[in-house]
Amino acid sequence: MRLVIGVLAAIGLVASVTVYVLTFFPERIVIAPNQALFATLHIGTMAAFVPFVWALRQRLGVFPRSWRQYLSVFPAWAATLIVLAGACEAVNFMYLFFELQGSPEIRDGQFVLMNHGTFVRTLTQEEYDVARSHETRLFSGGWIAFYLIPTLYFLFTPKPAASSRAERQSP
Repeated sequence: MRLVIGVLAAIGLVASVTVYVLTFFPERIVIAPNQALFATLHIGTMAAFVPFVWALRQRLGVFPRSWRQYLSVFPAWAATLIVLAGACEAVNFMYLFFELQGSPEIRDGQFVLMNHGTFVRTLTQEEYDVARSHETRLFSGGWIAFYLIPTLYFLFTPKPAASSRAERQSP
């Protein structure tokens, strides 16, 4: 089962990285929030991450209380990769949080920017494409983290010994 979850998470990771890279070419955007692939990748993060949380809790006996405890189950190279991916996602999130002024929409045949239902301004086709790509980049950056961690855990972290699990479960 570890292999199946790991491979599915790896597929989601590759798809998320592909979507993320494509957002730098807004004229060729492949996925937007209103498309089925977007929802599939979004739901897939939960399908990959929830088993990781269960496995981690079973392995440690409790859910980790610190990043150090959380990262201790990974090989050093994987822990470093997780920290780097987290830092990249934080920068990505902060940049896009301040860059996005609303959500791009098409209303009455015009490209517009809306902020919680309030009209912000009219957009050109190019501005609309860039705003859509930023919106997708915001999500795909998060997907990368939520697929990377289960991929590394299920494919590259040794399975815990049965005796150590039994010791934690005994009174």
